[in-house]
Amino acid sequence: MAREFKINFVSDFVCPWCVIGYYRLKKALEITELTDSASIEFHPFQLNPTMSPEGENLREHLMRKIGISQGESENARTMIRNLGEAVGFPFQFYEGSRIYNTFAAHQLSEWSKHDGKQLEVQEALYHAHFHQGRNISDLEELAAIASSSGLDRDEVLYVLKEGALSDKVKTEEKFWRSQGLRGVPTILIDQEFLITGAPEMDVFIQQLKKTRLGAAATGE
Repeated sequence: MAREFKINFVSDFVCPWCVIGYYRLKKALEITELTDSASIEFHPFQLNPTMSPEGENLREHLMRKIGISQGESENARTMIRNLGEAVGFPFQFYEGSRIYNTFAAHQLSEWSKHDGKQLEVQEALYHAHFHQGRNISDLEELAAIASSSGLDRDEVLYVLKEGALSDKVKTEEKFWRSQGLRGVPTILIDQEFLITGAPEMDVFIQQLKKTRLGAAATGE
């Protein structure tokens, strides 16, 4: 087996390209037979840090924020659905789809590291937002999602209500922004190969092969 290596994955839960990038990376790890060697750690990046907990209508938000038309919005949704299907992720959009503040969700992700459940929680949050349309800024919803991922519901709810990890999340996001990050996903493989956005699968495969070759060259 190849030596173990780390992948730092900076993302936000309401970013569809983060979902696509993650599942492309996951598939590329399977293809290169490096799944068992890679340790993925997710890091916070809020696309809308000032958004209210009740969120906004997704289409209206994007039309206002980036100036797209309703037709362009519908075309983008179709493209995202198709890309999701290609990696096995079921994006669901409808007229009432909403986008939410993700600060509490990032605190849940941080807490899940303690029990080695971050991957499970990350995927559960992606599905909760993009497939089930759940409010991932609501603490009760987050506690339920955590429970479905194997965490203690009451413990998670207490941690979130107390804001025990709010400073940790703020500090970590500040660090990544200080490194020049202005968008997500940003993926750092083995502290050497940087991938921004969600490129085609071949890009991930080639970078992972370089990681394997680097390990072989050093005899690890």
